[in-house]
Order: sequence, then C-alpha cells, then structure tokens
Amino acid sequence: TTTTTSTTPPLHRSTAHRPRRPQPEWVMAIAQNVKSVVIQIPATAATPFLDWSIAALNDNNTAEVHSVSWGTPEYEYDDEVGVDRLNTELVKFGVRGVSTLFASGDDGTGCYGAKYMPNYPASSPYTTAVGGVYIPLFSEDLAIEADEISGGGFAVAPGNNRTQAPWQEDVVSAYQRSVASGSSKLYTASGRGLPDVAAFDSAYNIIQNGENQKVDGTSAACPVWAGIVALLNDQRMAAGLPTMGFMNPFLSVGINNNFPPTQDLHRPDVPTVPTNHTSYSLTDEDAAFTDITTGANNVESCGPVRRNAGALPPLHDPSYASPHRPTQPPQGFYATAGWDAATGLGTPLFGGLQTAAMASAAN
Repeated sequence: TTTTTSTTPPLHRSTAHRPRRPQPEWVMAIAQNVKSVVIQIPATAATPFLDWSIAALNDNNTAEVHSVSWGTPEYEYDDEVGVDRLNTELVKFGVRGVSTLFASGDDGTGCYGAKYMPNYPASSPYTTAVGGVYIPLFSEDLAIEADEISGGGFAVAPGNNRTQAPWQEDVVSAYQRSVASGSSKLYTASGRGLPDVAAFDSAYNIIQNGENQKVDGTSAACPVWAGIVALLNDQRMAAGLPTMGFMNPFLSVGINNNFPPTQDLHRPDVPTVPTNHTSYSLTDEDAAFTDITTGANNVESCGPVRRNAGALPPLHDPSYASPHRPTQPPQGFYATAGWDAATGLGTPLFGGLQTAAMASAAN
C-alpha cells in the first residue's frame, strides 16, 4: 500500500501561509484507507524544511507522497539557508520515487522589492506546486475561477531557473508571450513557473473545538492533490509498476506523449525529457485536467500595481468578492487556456490521470 505524509509548520514561525490543522484529514478523505502520517515540526527548529527532508530521506519506510502546506517568500529562504541546499534534498526524493507537493501560498504574486516574488519551496523545480481555484460568491453559472489568493508566478532565485525544468519550457514561454502574463518588468522571466496544478481551495467545512467552521487556502488544495497521487500509486503498485515519483515532467509533457511515470524518467538530474515514446493524446472523455481560463491571482502584497491588460477583465470586478475576500485587489497573472501562473495546468480529473498513469501497464 502507498503512504502519505502531511507536514505542518512550527507554531511560532511566521510563514507565508499558515494551514489549519485539519489538512491531514483532507488527504485521508480523498485517499481513504491509505496509511497517513502527520509530521509536526518542533517550534525550536532553526531549519525546519531541511529537518523534515533529511529525516524523511533517512527513513527507509518514508511515505511515497509528502504533502507540505507551508512555505516562505523565496528571498527569505535564499538569504537564510540558500535554495540550492534544499533543492538537493528535493532531488533525492524524486530519485527514490517519492512525490513531494507544496502549497503555492495564499499571497497571489507575492512581492519583494516592488517585483513579484513566489513562495519557496513551491518555487523549486523539483517539487509539484499546487495553487487554488474557487467559485466566486453570487456566481450565476458556478464557473470555477482562479482564486486571487493562489500563489503563482516565476521563481527568482538562480537555483530555481527554468533551465532546471525543461519540461515546462514550451508552456511557460507561450504564457509569457500572452497578454495574460502582464509586464515582464514585474517578474523574472527566466524563473521556473508555478503552480504546476491547482485544486479547489475555498470554504472547506471543518469542526474545530466543537464548532462548524469554514477554512480555505492552498493549504487545503495541496493535500487534495496528495490524496489523488496516493490513489494513483495504489493503482500502479497493484499492477507491479513504480510509484509516481517526481511528477512534473509527466504532468507537463508526458500525459499527451505517453511518458510513463517511472523513477528513471522522473529523476530530476536528467536534463531532458525523453521523446521516443508513442503519442498518447487523451480524448475529451479522458482529459486529465479541467483547464481554468477565468480569474487571476492578486498583487495585493505588492501595493497598487497597475498595468495595461488589453482586453482582459477590469482590475476591480465585484464578482470576485466573498466573505473572506470583501474586495478584489489589483490583478497579477490571469488564468488562460493551457498552463498559466494562477492555476497551472488546471484542476484534476481523476479518470484521465489514472488512464495516463496506467498507460505503460498495457505496453
């Protein structure tokens, strides 16, 4: 059987996004009967991400899926520890066939020095970043849109450059050429693009201290995806196949080209994605994602940024308001067809993901 791990932050640490404690239950709600382990980082930890990764990698029975719902602005981690050090550990997870997923954060584009700045470790090329979507309050057609809090954009640290993520070069470059990405003066165009994927992140019902409450954030979206990966692992392991492991090449390129999700293919130290596989394009019935094409994340943390959005929606649209977001702040990256820096490739459709993940079983 497959195993999932949920990691929560030190209680004292000021993080870019702080999860509610029920997030492990969201993993278990999706991947029912899959063994789940919860890791709480001690409040005294000086290097919590390294502590988690080293301990997990030293465990011969480490979980096949790790869901981490916290992070910090990329510049902060790079100054304190350096992204290259943790990236090395994240590479090791992929080599071992372990999937790591990080919430992309709840600060939209993020900000540092009047430019957009994403959260880390979600901005690492060697992990899967999960953004958020929601249904705006008073929506007439209940259309799913990019959530304005969804962390997304382009990595700034040189160690997170897109040369380390060649599988996404085509889709990210295409997005940066579109009006939906805005002015390249506001972001680092050479950076790894995030999020990779998204899931619903709004109004999750929980019971806390005996009371019904609603919580939201990408901290909820990430464990949803982790549960889905755990289910895919179960299917693959039952067929004698390797676990999903490092998923980004499979998600960005492999699904439409029949690249099987195997450890060898998903080793992050392999600089290119193989292209000698039979074409395997999913039909509409077997689509792996719902492509989110409306909405945008915000630049609230970067102050009153304004840009010419061409034919894009107005910067202030009352349809985006909701109880936890009473007004819509200025917009950063717009959702559009294909990959975008607000929702990634879109939200999961399990049937299509399963079909693609199991395709190599028939070969």
